[in-house]
Amino acid sequence: MLLRPLSDIPLTDVVNLWNEAFQDYAIPMQQSVDRLFARMAREGLSPSLSVIATIDDRPVGLVLNGIRTIRGMRIAWNGGTGVIPSFRRSGVGKAMIRYCLDLYRKEGAHITTLEALADNQKAIDLYRQCGYEVINRIGVFLQQSPANPDRETLRTNWHIQRVPTIDVSSLPFYQIQAPWQTHWENLPAGESLIACDENGNPVGYALFQRVYTEDGQCREIVMVQCETNPDHPLRDEITVALAHHVFQPDLPNIKRKAIHVPLSRSTLCDWLKKNGFRSIVEQVQMKKELR
Repeated sequence: MLLRPLSDIPLTDVVNLWNEAFQDYAIPMQQSVDRLFARMAREGLSPSLSVIATIDDRPVGLVLNGIRTIRGMRIAWNGGTGVIPSFRRSGVGKAMIRYCLDLYRKEGAHITTLEALADNQKAIDLYRQCGYEVINRIGVFLQQSPANPDRETLRTNWHIQRVPTIDVSSLPFYQIQAPWQTHWENLPAGESLIACDENGNPVGYALFQRVYTEDGQCREIVMVQCETNPDHPLRDEITVALAHHVFQPDLPNIKRKAIHVPLSRSTLCDWLKKNGFRSIVEQVQMKKELR
């Protein structure tokens, strides 16, 4: 088995390998050349840091990787590990993960993270064997029924202002180790809100993105982070106020989604369910310290 950079092979071959490796995945993962290229650019995935495994010159597995510095911390992310079915359980996945860990260290990464479907026990076991640990359970919530606005959320003393997305990264309670795809860098057309108290002190923030139709009408709102100062006594109230401002429940005919929501954030999860959202995907977030 030979392990080498993904940049050594044409993108069309990468796409063919990806689609074959994820053909039986629990959720649709099929890609086209354009979609995969756009995804790698948007999420900061590097062909030179990503890895391909070949056996007898045949590509049989791959790992997409990215490395990013957030407030001085170098974070590596595994954006997808795939092995074609006929070569699974032969050590290919473990060899690629261990190769990637050495690569992360050489690139000066402090930690590495990834997400896996919560019911994909084989993948979770593989990552654990390589030193990863589960640090969070996260969910994707989709609103499929019309909103039922909670009028109590409209009566709030919090001052919520719209700011450039990069501004939230300087907040002392910005979630540095939040799932990779939820960071402001992945939202080129994203928006952000900061909630402040009566003295102008930031107490919470939200990151989200609107998706528009060709004629400029908003058709979808996707929230990726909704966080508050963990020490604030009114944290729950701030969370609800931010979620309400992001999703604007009074607006009709809009698809609403909240991704990578920590299931430990019971207030946010309860608000989503109360407003017609249901959980459609559950994942685990995993991390490994690199020394």
